[in-house]
Amino acid sequence: MGKLSALVFSRDNAPKTMRLVKDIVGVCDQVVVVHSGKKSSFAELKRATARIPKVDLYYTIALGYADPMRAYGLGKCKYDWVLYIDTDERINKELKSDIGEIISNAKCDAFAIKRYEHAHLNGDKGSFFTWQVRLYNKRRIRYRGLLHEQPAVKGRLRKLDGRYCLLHVEELKAKGSRRTDLEYSLIKSYHDRLSYRMMNERVMDYLAKLVVPEGKDIGETPIGKFILGWMKLYQSITLRKKDEEISTFDYFIFYLMIEGAYTIKGKDIRYLIDEGMPTVIRDTKRVSGFRRAINSKEIFEISKELNRQGMIKYLMLDNEKVVEMLNKKYGNGKQGIGLLIKLLNDRYNSRYP
Repeated sequence: MGKLSALVFSRDNAPKTMRLVKDIVGVCDQVVVVHSGKKSSFAELKRATARIPKVDLYYTIALGYADPMRAYGLGKCKYDWVLYIDTDERINKELKSDIGEIISNAKCDAFAIKRYEHAHLNGDKGSFFTWQVRLYNKRRIRYRGLLHEQPAVKGRLRKLDGRYCLLHVEELKAKGSRRTDLEYSLIKSYHDRLSYRMMNERVMDYLAKLVVPEGKDIGETPIGKFILGWMKLYQSITLRKKDEEISTFDYFIFYLMIEGAYTIKGKDIRYLIDEGMPTVIRDTKRVSGFRRAINSKEIFEISKELNRQGMIKYLMLDNEKVVEMLNKKYGNGKQGIGLLIKLLNDRYNSRYP
C-alpha cells in the first residue's frame, strides 16, 4: 500500500479539528495539522494530539485564510501522496476503505474528487457537487495561495470513480460572523481587482470545478475554448487591454457568469434568484467601492502581482525560514487580515520581510 499524508488547516477550533483528525487518522500514515490563531487553542490541540503518534502539529500566524500557508503545510508532509481536507469536510466510507489501494495503483499525478456541497452527517448528500483536486502527489502540483484555488497539476489529472466523494457537511460549516465577512471582503479587495487577462484565467479556474477534463487543461476542452473565445472576442470588440482593470459592468458580468454556471450545475433557478443575484450585485458594488479607495492604484498593482505569481511566492511563504520568522515576529500580536494587508503593503514598498 502507498503511504499517505493528510493535510489539515485549523483556526481557533480545537474540538472541531480533533473530530476530523479522529475520523481520518485510521486511513492515513501521517496527519499534518497546521494551526493558526490563538495560542490557547493551539495548546488545547497539542494536549489532544499528544497521544496520537501519527499527528504532527505546527503553528503559524493567522492571515485571514489558510491558502497562503498551503506550501508550508505540504513541506511538513512526509509522504508524496497527500489528501488535503478541511475541518468541515469528510471522505465517504468507500474512499476510506480504498484510498490506500487507489494511490498504490495510481497511473496519474492527481485525482479530482466529487465534493457534495450540501451534505449532512446523517448521510444525505444532495445532488449538487463540484470537482476538487484534493488527492495528489505533492511533487506534481503547485499552489499559488489564491482564495479557494485549485492546484495546478504538472502531470496527469484523473477523475476519481464516482463511488468516492468528499462531503461538505452543513453541520460543520463555520457560522457566518461579522469578522469572517469582513475578512473575506478585504481579502477579495486584493484578489478580485482583476485585469482582463486575470478575469479570463479566473473564469477557467471556476469552470474546472464544474467540468474537470482528464489529462488536459480546461482551456483545451470544447466548452473551455468556447467560453474563452467568446470572452476574448468581446474584449477585442470593446477595445479592452489585457492588463487594464475590468470595468464595473464587466465585474457584474464576471460574477453573473460564475453564479449562472453554478445555477445550471445545480439545476436550481431559485438559487440564482434568492442567493445568486444578490451576491452578484453585492460583489460588484464591493469591488466598485474598492476602486474608489485612496490607495486604489497600489491595491490594483499588488493584485496583479498576486494573480501573476501568487500570494505564496509574493510573500515567500514557500520558504520555511520566512514563515518561522513571521511566526516569531507576529505570533504574539494582532493577526488576521489586518496583518496580511500590512505584509502585502510592506512587500510592495520593499520593506518585507
